[in-house]
Amino acid sequence: MLRGLLTFGLLPIATAFFGTLALIGALFAPRAHFAMRLGRPWSKLLLACTGVRPHYEGLEFASLGYPVVFASNHLSIVDIWALMPVLPIETKFVAKRSLFRFPIFGRAMRAGGFIAIDRDRLRDAIASLGVAAERIRAGDSVIVFVEGTRSPDGSLRRFKKGAFVLAAEADVPIVPIAIRGTHGVIKPRSLRVTPGPVVVTFHPPVPPSVREGNVGDWVAAVRATIAQSLGETPPAPPSERPPQVPSISAR
Repeated sequence: MLRGLLTFGLLPIATAFFGTLALIGALFAPRAHFAMRLGRPWSKLLLACTGVRPHYEGLEFASLGYPVVFASNHLSIVDIWALMPVLPIETKFVAKRSLFRFPIFGRAMRAGGFIAIDRDRLRDAIASLGVAAERIRAGDSVIVFVEGTRSPDGSLRRFKKGAFVLAAEADVPIVPIAIRGTHGVIKPRSLRVTPGPVVVTFHPPVPPSVREGNVGDWVAAVRATIAQSLGETPPAPPSERPPQVPSISAR
């Protein structure tokens, strides 16, 4: 329980401190990605409080030299802390709109170019995906938690299609990310911290395979990759039809 008190006691203080620095930095250099730069020490400090030292696999797929859409499963608040230190500083998070209402944290995210999304309002969600596509065309990558929310029991949930529609619109590949172990560290809606092994695996990029606006095969392929990495299910069988893959240019 002491780790929980330390972690959640420090969280608002560290967030206010690094968030304020990010806001000040963004005033002078909007394209310097201060939110992600300062998010790294913020995340490492909070990871240290939890007693977790994540193990990373496939880091060569985290920085490919061109924009991608990162698609990750979501188990815990610890996921964000584990991802920030290794994602490219040009990466923008797609996060639920309610997080942007926090005074300093929300303003720092907006200043950093992060994208707010309201999944309950279709028109707003579509507009948010349009903003995310503009970020990608400007050279930034985007990360989406493709289940839409944290898994309550640690199992892989159904994937939302927004990340795939976004990647198809921007003509960039999806990089699947499988996170293991964070659900046991801090469960959703819990203040208890239990240190344990955490593994973050970046998989090779999966290029667009959209046929007549249908992203189902693409979703299934990415989900099968993440599920296999988590040890949940075998890989999905390949489609009987060879997908049409748009050309992807490195930027």
